[in-house]
Amino acid sequence: MELIRIPYIRVFISSPGDVYKERQIMSAVIHELRSNNNFYGKVIIEPILWENLVLGAWIQPQRAIELELPTPAECDIVIVIFWGRMGTPLPLDKYQKPDGTQFLSGTEWEYYDAVREARENKTGLPKIYLYRCMRSLQLDTDDERVQFQRVESFFDSFRALDDSWSGSFYKYDTLEQFEGLMRTHLEKTISNLIEQPILEADLDHDDFERRVEERGYTPEAILAFIRDQVKPVELRRRALDIAVKRSFLDSNTIARIVDDPYTQIREKFVEYVRDHGIAIAEEQITSLMEDSDLGVSRRAVEAARGLIEAGTFTTSIYRCLKNVKHFQQRYAALKIIREIDDSDAIGTVFEFAKGSTYWKIRREVSEYIEGCYLTGRLTHLQIDEAIEMLTLYATDGESKSGTLKVVRKVLDILQGGSTLEVSG
Repeated sequence: MELIRIPYIRVFISSPGDVYKERQIMSAVIHELRSNNNFYGKVIIEPILWENLVLGAWIQPQRAIELELPTPAECDIVIVIFWGRMGTPLPLDKYQKPDGTQFLSGTEWEYYDAVREARENKTGLPKIYLYRCMRSLQLDTDDERVQFQRVESFFDSFRALDDSWSGSFYKYDTLEQFEGLMRTHLEKTISNLIEQPILEADLDHDDFERRVEERGYTPEAILAFIRDQVKPVELRRRALDIAVKRSFLDSNTIARIVDDPYTQIREKFVEYVRDHGIAIAEEQITSLMEDSDLGVSRRAVEAARGLIEAGTFTTSIYRCLKNVKHFQQRYAALKIIREIDDSDAIGTVFEFAKGSTYWKIRREVSEYIEGCYLTGRLTHLQIDEAIEMLTLYATDGESKSGTLKVVRKVLDILQGGSTLEVSG
């Protein structure tokens, strides 16, 4: 069974330079989590840190970050940390808030980039954690006081008019407290990302296969989405497409699809059975060939042909083909039976053709009987049965003129008492 690749989770770490110890702790914790028994072999965790950049002296730091690192909006988790510094303001001509004001630092821009994405993309990603260090500061210079005031203003922006907090962040006093908070948040969030059910927004994306692969959804998550008949039909069809291409459809999901109330799902499935030879039980293909929807029935008959040719089914498939309801699909089924033409075919064709009024079936049966008779494959009993059936074809007024000529010709051959050897 081919599985979707191991989930790949990117953790963007954003902060000014005064919390470098917290950044070191972040990097160490992520390294430890990679070896955690709950995550090892199940997920790849990558920290996104500006320390990993090799900056050219001619490039602005924030521009270098944008060029070489994924943006916060492109990551799964975003960690933002402040203490006493906001950072260096960004050029107003290139970076503006929605209200036209300046971003006070690259860290502020990164935070709002993550927030915008989480609000707009319907997936709730990235998950954002904002931390503020409350350790005391000695503000000796004007720059230090300005920086601290900018941090204060940033957090004051969360405060609504009624003095309640419209945003949330986590306070800590010591590095140990920070590590405990952050470790708890990361472990819980990564666990949720690994185990999360597939998101409709990912399947609704133009490049849905890439989105699903990048999220690292497990095969069971894909199959659960297919089985969930409450989900939008088009998105379930897309999930089915992924499951087929990666060869992890299971018998439980196939059984649910065969009985699915939506024609679009059943029709798409039998296309895959036809084109990819998906393993399916004979009673299931029977059910699909008897489907009241013509498109499903037609594709199921075509699928049965391929499965027979591949040796997947035994001649018990005849029982399935005989039960096809629509006259055009019965004709297609009859041609399959004729092509197989083994020891069971003759009796099946006779039973299949009794009472049929469709002119193509009558002509096909007449020509088949003629071939069997001329090659000595009909028993005396089958000859008598064929004469009775063809006589009905010739006299009930249901046969078209061209078909009637064929029927009468074969009837004359049978009634002429040819001296050909007769089987049995």
